[in-house]
Amino acid sequence: MIKRLFALTAALLLAACSSTSPLVDTDYRLDYGALHTDVRFTSGSVTRTGPGFHQTDAARIRTLSGDRYFIQWQELDRTFVTLLLDLDEMNVFASILPGRAESEPMFMAGSVVKR
Repeated sequence: MIKRLFALTAALLLAACSSTSPLVDTDYRLDYGALHTDVRFTSGSVTRTGPGFHQTDAARIRTLSGDRYFIQWQELDRTFVTLLLDLDEMNVFASILPGRAESEPMFMAGSVVKR
């Protein structure tokens, strides 16, 4: 149920948002407290680097308003990630839906630091 609701919300937001953004080719650190990752957005992809991993995936980036962005990608293990990135307030909100049925979805909030 949660997966379906979030997928529907994501589809509606994507339909309402404009594409591309000035955040492309800029490095950020997303800090969720105990977990952090460095990200770089390019036109159509996101590269993430953290302890023990480095991965690039195709991504959809949409500008919501001002410096607020809606970003989605699917990882190699079929995990589906959605970020609401607010560069006005330097906040990030994440929904992570694991690719394995036995895993629970994760929802996190954190801060953004431009690198």
